[in-house]
Amino acid sequence: MDDDLEKNTYQFSPQNGSSYVTVSLTNHSTGATVEDWNAMYRTGGNDDLRPVTQDAEAPVFYRRTGESQVQFVFNENGTVDFVANPGVTDQLKYRWESYKAGFSELFDSVESLTSSTGFLSAGGVFG
Repeated sequence: MDDDLEKNTYQFSPQNGSSYVTVSLTNHSTGATVEDWNAMYRTGGNDDLRPVTQDAEAPVFYRRTGESQVQFVFNENGTVDFVANPGVTDQLKYRWESYKAGFSELFDSVESLTSSTGFLSAGGVFG
């Protein structure tokens, strides 16, 4: 149903001191609906994109507020890239960014663990 949408990629942040943005998945004038969507967020200009999930502890998460609405909640300042009815290229980009975010989190966890335990400090394990 992409033909019924003005465009399929949107970028938004909360406005006027709000901590959320509600997205309608139905155009009530035309009856067009968004059948599928994905969303990524970043909390800083150079930060990696990360998938928006339903984890309420995340900097940005989503929740369903009705059958045809999704609400994006911002626990931190950020920007959401929302794609309605993603095509193949959109899906590949989403997967790629998701993998990158996962590897980045894994690397950060390993780095944090090794620095807090001193494992990589002078002498290493046997030093």
